[in-house]
Amino acid sequence: MNISKVTNYIINQIHSPTFIEQHKFRIQDFTRDRILNFQILFVTIMRKSIKSLQIVLNELFMDGHIEKTVTNSAFTQARQKLSHTAFLELSKDIVAMQYDLSTLFRTVCLGTFFHFFVFYW
Repeated sequence: MNISKVTNYIINQIHSPTFIEQHKFRIQDFTRDRILNFQILFVTIMRKSIKSLQIVLNELFMDGHIEKTVTNSAFTQARQKLSHTAFLELSKDIVAMQYDLSTLFRTVCLGTFFHFFVFYW
């Protein structure tokens, strides 16, 4: 799998208005220009840092990704607007990109043995 292809796909998705609309809880979420917008919030969660949340948020400010510092509470409130389905959809899409969808894998159980058949379309 080409990493740049996956990275470009993720960037395009998280900037897509349709994707954002599908993965927010309320209609009014992510409509105003906020410091923690959908993209910043999504990428920050995806980083899965082992550092404390406040240090991660301060690094976002120091690296120039956000205009001013934000609190843990602000991050938590913004996080409540983002649905977990965004992560599920991207995960499903990336897995589909990994495997060639023109090949169909089927598993047939015969007694105690499993036989794998691959059908090419």
